[in-house]
Amino acid sequence: MSGVSYTTSDALGGNGAKTEWVDNTGKKYLVELLTLANQSKFERFLEKEAVKTIRNVKEELGEEEYLMALDRCLESIAEGKYSFGGEDAQRSLGTFKGMCAMISILFNTTSDDAFRLVKESPEIPKVIENIVVRSFPAQEKKPEEVTN
Repeated sequence: MSGVSYTTSDALGGNGAKTEWVDNTGKKYLVELLTLANQSKFERFLEKEAVKTIRNVKEELGEEEYLMALDRCLESIAEGKYSFGGEDAQRSLGTFKGMCAMISILFNTTSDDAFRLVKESPEIPKVIENIVVRSFPAQEKKPEEVTN
């Protein structure tokens, strides 16, 4: 992933700047940058998981308590609780399930394939690190200014 020029178009995903990566089975993937659209997909994943969690305990809660819990969940979604840069999103990325979701999004693959990649490919964290660097080039350390 080195030797690539970074542009605003790269950062926005405008040029479709995908990087080819081959897993240990020889399967090729075109890995996308962490664009705003992909960040949004991850946010939608988190929101769906939050709602699914409440729906899974509907029987134990009873109708009134379930509706209140669902209402609180929807309010938290509307308030941006699962925004990409937020605490919940960052915490989720540190989990196996969250990493699989992100891999599924960036590698444009199924959740089963993402699960396999995270489980069997020890280089995945390095691939993700490189994708983040390419996605946010302004965050890279700039050379210090030379003064006379």
